[in-house]
Amino acid sequence: MFDELFHDHPPLPDPFASPSFWIQTPHGRVQLHEAGGGPTLLLLHGLSSVGASFEMHPLFEHLARTRRAVALDWPGFGGSERPERSYTAPAYESVLSTVLSELRRSEDETGPGVSGRGPDVVALSLATQYVAVLAAREPERLGRLVLISPTGLGRFVRIPGITAKTAGVTLGLPGLGQSVFDGITSRKGIRRSLEKLFADAARIPPEYERYAWASARQPGARYAPLSWLAGRLEDPGAPEAFRSLGNPTLMIFGDRARFSDPEAGTELARRNHNVTVEVVPESGDLPQLEHPERTAAIVSEWLSTDPRP
Repeated sequence: MFDELFHDHPPLPDPFASPSFWIQTPHGRVQLHEAGGGPTLLLLHGLSSVGASFEMHPLFEHLARTRRAVALDWPGFGGSERPERSYTAPAYESVLSTVLSELRRSEDETGPGVSGRGPDVVALSLATQYVAVLAAREPERLGRLVLISPTGLGRFVRIPGITAKTAGVTLGLPGLGQSVFDGITSRKGIRRSLEKLFADAARIPPEYERYAWASARQPGARYAPLSWLAGRLEDPGAPEAFRSLGNPTLMIFGDRARFSDPEAGTELARRNHNVTVEVVPESGDLPQLEHPERTAAIVSEWLSTDPRP
């Protein structure tokens, strides 16, 4: 309760000028934002100290012109519930499974969807692991996959272990976790984090920086990010899931990425013909924010031309 007693909670701006709705999952209620019409396309933000659906804003606005675009806030982030609980990769995969089921049900109720498969998905960073794991297990529940800056490939494979458990216990100590979180989500802390994610800091959207700061000041904001910091949100099965992807998959990397591995993606594409790789020049790990028009064009073109039986 420390953060609720001693911290201001500024209003959290709505990331999209569109309606939102809620889905009850086994791990809390989640907020989803919706716009457009046509086949459903689910957008999943990354998980970090300040992750939120706002990261997908440019793609959401662009893709909603031709699709029913739905952007999720994961539990513990954005407008979704942020309870004090255990946040883990299996929990987030369970949330994704529930959301996919509800989206499919709503699509069946409102009209015919895309026969024989689930919605196409655009995921960022750590969320790509959950998509890959579910796709490897139940490929028919997903359509085409766009994985932006996927983690868990090449030199960025991180397997939870004793270190993560120790870090989790340490960060859970009264006052310590909040102090760590306050440090990485201060205005300077957020700026430093974003500068590592962009090839050129001048391209950091000011509105995203402001949203990240406000999001980190909501009640319960520290719980999920501290689990991320401790390494609890990594799925050790993700590397094999990426290698075995059977769904048509587009991986997008920035050529100056620091936390994802374009070379590993290119090597994967050589071995798995279901995977295509695009590299965005002069971009870091958030190409959809650093070069929104270029990235949106890549995604739109691939979604419109990729053949599928």
